[in-house]
Amino acid sequence: MKLVQREHERVRLEEEHRAREEAMDKVIENRGKELREEGAARDASAEESATLPTCVMTSVEVSPPSNLLSPKADATREAADASYEKMSRASSYSFASIATTRSGAVGPQPALPHLSKQHPPGTHRRGASPVADAGEFSTKSDAPVESMASNRMGGVNRSAPTTTTTGATSAAAALAGESRPQQQSQTAPPSSQVVPPPRGSIIASAPAVLEPKQPWHRCPTVVVYEIPLRCRRTTNEEGREVIDDADFPVRIHSKTLRVTDPETKLVSEFPHDELVIHRKNSTNVASQLLDKVRDVVIAGYTASVLSLDSKGLAKPTSAFDSAAWMAKQRLVLNLVASVEKMQTIYAKNGGLSSNNSSIEVCVSIALVKKVSAEKATEWKVTDPAMQQRTFEVIDLLKPEPAVAQLRMRTSMLSGSRLDGVQYKPVGNEAEFNTLLTGAQSSANVVLGRLADAAAVAPDNAALMAENDSVLEVLTCIVRHHKEGAVALADQIKEAPRDVFARGNAADVISSDDEDDDARVLDSFNAHNGPSNCSDTVVSCLTCIGARQNADVWGAALERKEEVAPLALFTTAFGGPAYTVIIASVDPTSREAAATLSMQVGMTIKLHRRPTNGSARRLIQSSKYQAGAAQKELDRPVRPSGSEQRELKTTIRKSAATLESLEKALADGG
Repeated sequence: MKLVQREHERVRLEEEHRAREEAMDKVIENRGKELREEGAARDASAEESATLPTCVMTSVEVSPPSNLLSPKADATREAADASYEKMSRASSYSFASIATTRSGAVGPQPALPHLSKQHPPGTHRRGASPVADAGEFSTKSDAPVESMASNRMGGVNRSAPTTTTTGATSAAAALAGESRPQQQSQTAPPSSQVVPPPRGSIIASAPAVLEPKQPWHRCPTVVVYEIPLRCRRTTNEEGREVIDDADFPVRIHSKTLRVTDPETKLVSEFPHDELVIHRKNSTNVASQLLDKVRDVVIAGYTASVLSLDSKGLAKPTSAFDSAAWMAKQRLVLNLVASVEKMQTIYAKNGGLSSNNSSIEVCVSIALVKKVSAEKATEWKVTDPAMQQRTFEVIDLLKPEPAVAQLRMRTSMLSGSRLDGVQYKPVGNEAEFNTLLTGAQSSANVVLGRLADAAAVAPDNAALMAENDSVLEVLTCIVRHHKEGAVALADQIKEAPRDVFARGNAADVISSDDEDDDARVLDSFNAHNGPSNCSDTVVSCLTCIGARQNADVWGAALERKEEVAPLALFTTAFGGPAYTVIIASVDPTSREAAATLSMQVGMTIKLHRRPTNGSARRLIQSSKYQAGAAQKELDRPVRPSGSEQRELKTTIRKSAATLESLEKALADGG
């Protein structure tokens, strides 16, 4: 019921935001028409006067982010347009002034950019997935808002109105507990200040310091539809597979699942990005979205896969064996195979040259749960103010399951991951299968003991809470070292002013700024191009399963630290990471509605898009910011006192970032 109310509130806010955007579009369109008419009038006047060529200086303001040094351009309209497009893509350039030469008539006026309909790369379309075609949501503004189609409203009865809307979701923000950046106003400049630039050359403006942005994305979803053995699968005239789900409470309908309540006959619809048909007892679960997760991790970015199962689909004393975990197992196997292939190529080339590049993947498998009452007393964490310390991690890769207090290790390259557990290198698929089989055996022993204790004392709330709090966690760390002529240590020693003087776009723009989501693999691989500089790229894949207790994810959304280990979800559920949510449902049971409703609630939470795991990129971008700030401080006209403090803070942060990076690289990333 609470999710339905939040959904109605979200729809109302989206309608209001769409109305504002339409009004803004009309204002911009009218203003563009006025400017074109003024330009035509000036052309006619210029033809009549036929005066000698004069040089006119006009000042143009285009709502600049005013972040970086504007590039130079040739004195042609095509070059000016190309430079403007480049500035829009980087979201980090601005016009300072435009010099134009006019001889009689002015050339054709370039059209003003449409501020809401187009999404040039770098404007951070919040709500789009960082993988192409991973979702159908898109956004129009610079604030973290979501564009949802009418068939994307999950958990709402069909009797409720459904409209295609775009807007901010304040209810989702309250649900996710996130503080979002304020939406930037997109208003047309006054007519007295704007003159559309004719052909001419762009004069570079003074550099400004880049302000960090927080790009966001919506979690794409995968539903594993577990059909029973008796279910028939046929092929229709179009060659598509058809499931005989006529008698199921959960039925497939286009991009949604419809759940019918047998008592009230009400039908609820739940959206999804990908539907995977899985027959019970089958071990093959293939997902295209999870293949894209593998590509993201291989490219050097952090990702996470969160799962929940409908009740009755998994045995209470059997770990890592649900259909959702089979899908995640296939993901890790594909990841290991890709790393093995790359390492084979490196090893072959290393025998012929001095190429010392390498790539490896290390795996950790563990359980996370609440501590027992005896353990809480032993660890002295019974105080309500110490709720986050009442969770423990059980390392399943040791000969005997080892219990330790839950701790997280944070890396500036790969985010947060479990600490105090073993990360074993895996060279091929067979090694991973061996590790997983041993971990399953150890986990089953732990789950069996918990189930026995809960069965003996069914009225013991503490035992029941401990049994329901179990989370299955699998973590993969990918370290990719690229050998080059310039070592990382030498790159760290390079003076910031030298990096700034180069003004290389690859050193300036972070991976989140350089492109939108339409060409994600191009932008994600920007640091993987040829270079004579060494680099270490660290990425992390975290897979977390809540078994049949979906309430854990509800507690994580509402930030109930007494129920959910919020520290575990620092990066995996909130970012920066590319997150996919998997739900395995039983179509023969109407209880699947609760699982699907929770999955929809989890997608409402916006995630920060994954950051670049490249050490070289972090070094260059940090030094560029420090160099830009120092250049501002060294200008003949000194900045104001507040501006000087901000610039000096930028320089100090850059130095602290590089110091932390050196420590992280010494510890393996």
